[in-house]
Amino acid sequence: MNVSGHQRLVSRLRRISSKLPDVFNDGPAKQLLIRRMRARFMAEVDAYGSSWPALAKKTIYNKRWKGSSNPEKKLVDSGTLYRSFGEVSGSNAGLFTTSTGLGFRIGIDDDEAAFYGRIQHYGNYRIPARPFMDLAYNDVRSYREAVARLVKRMVREA
Repeated sequence: MNVSGHQRLVSRLRRISSKLPDVFNDGPAKQLLIRRMRARFMAEVDAYGSSWPALAKKTIYNKRWKGSSNPEKKLVDSGTLYRSFGEVSGSNAGLFTTSTGLGFRIGIDDDEAAFYGRIQHYGNYRIPARPFMDLAYNDVRSYREAVARLVKRMVREA
């Protein structure tokens, strides 16, 4: 048995394992899920690609009357809800979050936008649900691929 080769391997594995927490705390990997949610939000589809219900004619009329440049666009008037997407840490009292199962949460970090977002996501007796905070299998697969690329890079660099 080649002892020096074994020692190099053990040393390399130690360096890799010491960096593993960085894999799940990696900012770009987290931002991937946030970008995917934002893209669906702008495309007006849920996590599985189903289109959101159309706006009521009265809603479109009211948005046009208020001077909206695109009154048919759903959930985008001021842009506050869209801009409030992000990683949420600490207490989420009053906020609207979803767990990723990966040690961090994605959500709306503005109290007013969270209240509005919760109503839009789940709907109520007057407003149909327009879900935008869910994760789908494709999100998990994309995250897994991003983490795999990161681990491969760590192994090459170790």
